[in-house]
Amino acid sequence: MTRITGVPHGVEDGENARAATHPGPTPKSAMRHALLPAAIVTVALAFVTLPAAINQSVLSAATVVALAIAGGLCLLHPVGAGVLAGLALTLPLIHEPPFVGIAIFVSPASVAACTASSRLRAGLVIGVWHMTVLSLSTVLSGASPAQTISELLVWAVLLGLAAGAGLWVRHLVDRVAAERARRLSDLAEQRHMLARELHDTAVRATTEVVLFAETAAQRQDVEPDSLREFQRISRTARSATSELRALMDSLHSAEQLDVCLADLPLAAATWPDLLDRARGQLNALGFTVRVNVEAEDPLPKDVLRTMSRCLDEIRANVVRHGDPAVPVTLMSELSDDTGPRRLELVVLNGIRADEDVTLSGGAGLDGIRERLQPLGGTLVTRHEAAGFLTQISIPC
Repeated sequence: MTRITGVPHGVEDGENARAATHPGPTPKSAMRHALLPAAIVTVALAFVTLPAAINQSVLSAATVVALAIAGGLCLLHPVGAGVLAGLALTLPLIHEPPFVGIAIFVSPASVAACTASSRLRAGLVIGVWHMTVLSLSTVLSGASPAQTISELLVWAVLLGLAAGAGLWVRHLVDRVAAERARRLSDLAEQRHMLARELHDTAVRATTEVVLFAETAAQRQDVEPDSLREFQRISRTARSATSELRALMDSLHSAEQLDVCLADLPLAAATWPDLLDRARGQLNALGFTVRVNVEAEDPLPKDVLRTMSRCLDEIRANVVRHGDPAVPVTLMSELSDDTGPRRLELVVLNGIRADEDVTLSGGAGLDGIRERLQPLGGTLVTRHEAAGFLTQISIPC
């Protein structure tokens, strides 16, 4: 432990390296996250230096406490930390140079924090202030002119290195921010390009399907069964067009792709309504559907949206591979027997004799797994007698 006028060069080098890696202040929007680290720095400095300072004098103890507070303040308000450290080093000189130990390295840390936060002028002023006070403390302690000059040079180099370290950190932060801005700009351009492609391909195609189906339905010679088919095609194409247009609008306006998807409208407001919708769509295609729902409680929006898409894909698989002569069973319940509450969905459908359905499935089942994975959901598929079972479990 040393007075502020007698810092060994080896200690300076080690502490200078510590200052060089001292992070700059956090942004205002995230300042609350720096409160705990700042408190830890303050307590650690006080814990290490205060016992020896108390043995010296009350003045030394008060100075160490002020420097410890300034050390934590470097993470929140670098200029304030530098000013507080300067006052803590200056005011005691009226009486005598205090003993502060390693707490003296709060000075270069505050200079580094200032330059790292783009407050270069304030950092230089604080550095000159601290260097002057430290040199004056050396003189007041009775050091020789040669020792005074040596101490002055040491602190000039140390504070200069601290300022340079802060500028280097600032450069790294600016480079990371510029790279992030470039990536966000590229993502925004990709979203806009995707929206344009959706409009020029998918939306145009579904709009033409609507026109063709409605034109065919208006013919005088159309049969009732064909009329119903054309009307169903028109409704399906209109629904797809509306969802595509909503996706386009979200792609144009949202900052994040997950925000885009979260803004898309849901086909139904509740889970039972989604199951009823799926039953109606399958009934319209000639399937007999039995629904057993024991999940009446409202579901989180992200879970409801994910399950809506999964149910659409399961319904499409039933239509593509299922046997209309075999009833389709939809069963759903909320289960909390083995931990957190989970939504369970089981779909059992027949398989046409000419179909060869694999357990792994194609892009559809893979897409269901990918949708469920971020929410901790699982998908299980297996053959059941002459049918095919699809089971989904997702936390809610």
